[in-house]
Amino acid sequence: MPDLQTSFLNAVNARKAGNAARSRELFNELIREHPTCHEAHYMLGMLSAELSDLTTAQKHLERAIELDKGNPEYLFKLGAVLLSLGRAEQAVPILEEAVREADETPALMLTLGSACLAAVKLPDAERAFNRARELDPTAAEPGMGLLATLMASRRMEEAQALARQLAAAHPRRADVQARLAQTLERSNKLEEAAPAADAALAINPNEPTALGVRATLLQRAGKKEESIPVFRKAIDATTSTQERRDLSRSLGLVLDELERHEEAFPLFLKSKKTAAEIPASSSMLASDVERFIKACKRELTPGVVSTWHRPPPDARQPPVFFVGFPRSGTTLLEQVLGAHPRLVTTDEIESIGACTEWVGQRAGRLDLAPAAYASLTDAEIIALRDRYWNRITAELGADALAGKRLVDKHPMNTVNLFTARRIFPDAKVIVSIRDPRDVILSCFMHLSRTPMAVVYFKDLESAARLYERVMGLWFHMRTALGLPWIEVKYEDLVDDAEGTARKVLDFLGEPWDDSVLRFTERSRQKTMRSTSYQQVSQGLYTRAKGRWRAYEKHFGDAIEILEPYVQALGYADR
Repeated sequence: MPDLQTSFLNAVNARKAGNAARSRELFNELIREHPTCHEAHYMLGMLSAELSDLTTAQKHLERAIELDKGNPEYLFKLGAVLLSLGRAEQAVPILEEAVREADETPALMLTLGSACLAAVKLPDAERAFNRARELDPTAAEPGMGLLATLMASRRMEEAQALARQLAAAHPRRADVQARLAQTLERSNKLEEAAPAADAALAINPNEPTALGVRATLLQRAGKKEESIPVFRKAIDATTSTQERRDLSRSLGLVLDELERHEEAFPLFLKSKKTAAEIPASSSMLASDVERFIKACKRELTPGVVSTWHRPPPDARQPPVFFVGFPRSGTTLLEQVLGAHPRLVTTDEIESIGACTEWVGQRAGRLDLAPAAYASLTDAEIIALRDRYWNRITAELGADALAGKRLVDKHPMNTVNLFTARRIFPDAKVIVSIRDPRDVILSCFMHLSRTPMAVVYFKDLESAARLYERVMGLWFHMRTALGLPWIEVKYEDLVDDAEGTARKVLDFLGEPWDDSVLRFTERSRQKTMRSTSYQQVSQGLYTRAKGRWRAYEKHFGDAIEILEPYVQALGYADR
């Protein structure tokens, strides 16, 4: 029987000869005789990954690390395998340990950045990609990763600048040219996006991102039928699971617009993550929010809120908090209000939510924050106000607020309104309302990337349950909040834009200005964070009203969950 060294060399030589299957067989034989040989487990992990047997690769790499703790190469390869398996949450700490144990390399930092991006740890992803760029300034991949991070962070102006820089540096890379096209399309720069997509396809006619941009441009130009085969070609061309999902969703939306609903619905299902793929952090976040909502209902009654001491006055005019539920029409009304010369809107900046998190940390847990509001000192409230305004000015710029009133629009800030009430007791609240059935259908059709979306918008029933929790909290707050509020129906805005806008401006105490009716001119020239950017740039249309009826047979228990809200909000006869 050959000794360990000879057996190892034979297995390595089989791999060098191009026979990965024989090499794996020899390494398995070696491990049966020498089960604690960490190098053999490592090689088996590598070979299994090369043969696309990622589960086996993970097992052997984990065993190699058990036998040789802290080996940076083993940690790096295990992190890469976990990332390929879609387990980014598990990959991140392993890759971070690899960084601590070894010198930083471009490949290691690139993989860490990719894992952080997939796990929606965006600041960490940005740092890793920037470090990879420093280590290898000529490579395109770190820049592409950073571009994806900026896009995910909705920092579109920075993304445009980086995409142009990368395209200039890599003129023969089809994928780089395609990402420039994608960034420009997402930024509503359609005339520039088209030649960028053409440049990518001239290099590689099957470049999937460029095909997706070309199809989207056809769709946005009203050439929906022409876009369908291009979308299908892009779906067939891509090897990325996430890109296939995104393209499937886009094709589903086109088919929906053409009223080919039975073809569209399977594509929306195809665009969703399975339960096994949902990151653990997303489920944990969802649980935290659910506990927080229950605590708000339990702890914050009208009597309790009325006892809160009034904090010192703020020299700045209090913001208007514009909330609702995702896909309830908030972006459309925001563009109307943002066209008013006296108002500036936020386009979904995370601001008041950071204040809620701070109170939760002070209390020891997010769901303990409601009970802690009463004990906030004046100094703490002033500090929270400063935190809020610093976040706003960092995003918008200090000059943007000069002489203007802030309308802080973010649908999910509905759950943060008690925080807003505690910090800004003179604020006003706008709540966007839409037929609940259309709301959750639209969430299911359009939203998939955020942590809440991957948990709740994977099917209609889950979306309905989140709606029940969030809007149930709003119904509680209507009497408990102690702030002036107005509900604005999306359907009213679509049917009577001027009348609805006048009603909202009267509520805010702002004068009428005809510019609010020319909001589409502004939105077409503006980069928007919201996923509704395409729809809003089209202006007002009525086809989204009552869309749920075309998919009624797919609703299942969601209909019963939503029924109380359909009745209470006046949609029973619609």
